[in-house]
Amino acid sequence: MKFYPAEIGADEILPLNGRLPASILELSEEGIKAETEIVVDLHVQRDGETMIVMGKLQTALQLQCGRCPEWLDYPIAIDDFCVTFEPPLATSIDLTEPIREDIILRLPLRAACQLDDEHRCPRSGKSYPPANEAPGSILGGEAWQDLDKLKIKE
Repeated sequence: MKFYPAEIGADEILPLNGRLPASILELSEEGIKAETEIVVDLHVQRDGETMIVMGKLQTALQLQCGRCPEWLDYPIAIDDFCVTFEPPLATSIDLTEPIREDIILRLPLRAACQLDDEHRCPRSGKSYPPANEAPGSILGGEAWQDLDKLKIKE
């Protein structure tokens, strides 16, 4: 999705609406499927020599659960997409990379099904006990214990 800065006047707002193929996300990692188009609802405006693009993006990905290997639908709705382009401006500006980056930044590090109240997976029915970590623990030790040993020069 491109726009041409020279065609946008000082008081103009250029709407950019449409759909982009999921292939622009270039997701080849295991555990992620991108098959749903990206719905784009943006507008471009000029602020002096700077171009500002704001709006909304929407798509859905399929992520593999890190617990039960089932596939989960993972909707992504970005209501606050914003990117600026400073001079010198190219003749045309392609928004593909900023759109791709914003969507990828919304992905979790590890997808997981939402367990029910009894800590069971809704898809496989398998039970997963809650983590036994006490608040403030780091790898089995107290968070402040090692910090208290530090000698600070005043």
